[in-house]
Amino acid sequence: MKLAGKAAVFIGLAVALSSGCGPSIKGLVKDGKLEEAMCGALHFSSDQQMEPYVLDRLDERADPAIHVRAVTAAQLGDSIGAAAEAIHKEVIILRVVADAHAIDAAMSFNLELDAGPGAMRELPTDREALAKLTQEHVPESRTRVLDPGGRRLTADGAGGPLGLLAAGTFELLFLGLIPFTEMTGHVKRTARQTESIKPTDAEYLKGAPVTETLFRSMAKSEAHDGWMQPKQWFSMWTRPATDRVRLVIGWSYEAYSEQEGRCDMSNQLVIPLPPGGTIEARINRLFGPHMRTLAELRSLESAKMAR
Repeated sequence: MKLAGKAAVFIGLAVALSSGCGPSIKGLVKDGKLEEAMCGALHFSSDQQMEPYVLDRLDERADPAIHVRAVTAAQLGDSIGAAAEAIHKEVIILRVVADAHAIDAAMSFNLELDAGPGAMRELPTDREALAKLTQEHVPESRTRVLDPGGRRLTADGAGGPLGLLAAGTFELLFLGLIPFTEMTGHVKRTARQTESIKPTDAEYLKGAPVTETLFRSMAKSEAHDGWMQPKQWFSMWTRPATDRVRLVIGWSYEAYSEQEGRCDMSNQLVIPLPPGGTIEARINRLFGPHMRTLAELRSLESAKMAR
């Protein structure tokens, strides 16, 4: 639906809901008009139960699922060799895959590791950040001069060659302090033009082999969906001093109203990791080899809270 069309829909929705006429929010959900239902529940309904109702219906329609795989020390060693041990002591690397049924609302996932305030932080996975971890020097971009700039003769000056001769003579008499040839149009000053050239893949790999191997492994595994961003990604976290770590899974839906702007609904699960073993082993044991639906993860969260 085009933006103008959506604007008309949402303006009509606002009038209908505020006047008590037209479709109810539950009716909109039943008809599959989830974007309208979201904005209606958030901005036009006085019933506080409508927002959680719509959010539950969104979860039912989308049926989102997620899988988290922690990279073990052995797997890291297979990829980068002897450098793995030092890196594994510093960080936890997770590969996350999220999936859901396409619905009439944009959806996104977020995953965090939590061990208490300030105990962990997420690290970027670009080359520069990885190089700080591997203590390698990443090759830098180099500058190529396309045009050194300066003063150039033109054919547009006043008076032709004689005018150029006269202007040049005056310029010499004034020791170049007054640019007569530029003033008459015989000479034009051009700016210096350059371009930045990034290192080639081969140069990156030669200059920082461990960094580049990690970067490529993470970058090639990233995948995006047209309506859900991202669908597959790597997440890297500083290793905490404690083993009391929780997995925080967040997901959100987004719609747009011309009148109200963005309409967002979000939720999250906080799941303590099972006891026994390294943090990586506990994460991998929690998820196993298969995707976990949010309904399954909710049951794990409830079971942990009941203990």
